[in-house]
Amino acid sequence: VVAAIDAAMPSAALELVSAQAATGSPTGPIRLAGAIPSAPPTPIPVELEPNPIKTDAAKSPEPPPAVSEEAGEDGTEAPEAYVPRLGRAPAVSMTGGGTPRWAIWGAVGLGLLAALGTAIFLFLWSSKESASNMGRANESALSAIAEKGREALLEASKSLAAPGEAADAAALQARMKAAADGKEWGRGADALLALAELDPKAFEGRETEAAAVAITAGLELGSDPRSDKVFDVLTNKLGTSGLDILYSIESTRGGSKAAARAADILRTKAVAERSSPALRIAIELRDAACKDKLALLPRAIKEGDVRAIAVLDILRSDTCKPRIGQCCYRKNAQVEDAIRQLWARVRSSGD
Repeated sequence: VVAAIDAAMPSAALELVSAQAATGSPTGPIRLAGAIPSAPPTPIPVELEPNPIKTDAAKSPEPPPAVSEEAGEDGTEAPEAYVPRLGRAPAVSMTGGGTPRWAIWGAVGLGLLAALGTAIFLFLWSSKESASNMGRANESALSAIAEKGREALLEASKSLAAPGEAADAAALQARMKAAADGKEWGRGADALLALAELDPKAFEGRETEAAAVAITAGLELGSDPRSDKVFDVLTNKLGTSGLDILYSIESTRGGSKAAARAADILRTKAVAERSSPALRIAIELRDAACKDKLALLPRAIKEGDVRAIAVLDILRSDTCKPRIGQCCYRKNAQVEDAIRQLWARVRSSGD
């Protein structure tokens, strides 16, 4: 077997040398692709003696004639080469006839840049959306906080009557009474206005009504600028309770500036329409001519209250003086009967 391989090697070398000569490749030592280059070998005379293999099927091949390469550029003949036939694939050159290396790396770079740009765009877009959503959430939260702040300020403004003082309704009522007793009309006006904002129904009480009458009359007497605001509150902010206070000013502060102003307000058409039936009949009994008063007694019995009784009591009073123009009905049966029925109804209703 060894002899057969040795005999076949010269044929392989011959074929390789012939192919190199046919393609016009540069002369020189024959190198195998992928082999480590080395210095040209020193020609060594080799005598090949065939060692025939003793077989019955075939004879040993005759060695091919020696082939000499053409002389090199320096005029010397190229040495004979002993090249074994090897089954090795040719190497692939990155700079050969395929795609250039710079094109490959350029394509890879462009792909990376595109991926990076897409990632940056998605990040910025998501950040913008998050910022927008956060901005809307913050705006909603701030609006809610601002609304709560406004409500808190409104409640505080309602509850504060003056700096450093209690602002609940009971404290304001007590402050009004103290101001009326001490004739501190300005301090009383502040408390009255604050109470009107905080608790309008508080003016239904008798003590609060009496304090409001005194404070209003005192303000008007002294021409206090807060008088206009107090009269406006009594006329338009407290319902029928405010109109009842105006009537009390008229009926108990006769001859004063406040009484005259209250009487004028109560007799305007718009205010009269908002007055209670009991207040309207009391005013009509006061204003009616003497001969027309008796005709109002049935309505007084049905609609009147203690204010109607007070007007009728004056008519039957022993101090009534017809000689000076006062309307008097002393010992009048109709007047007496009307007063009895009124008292019975008032007591039963608890007024």
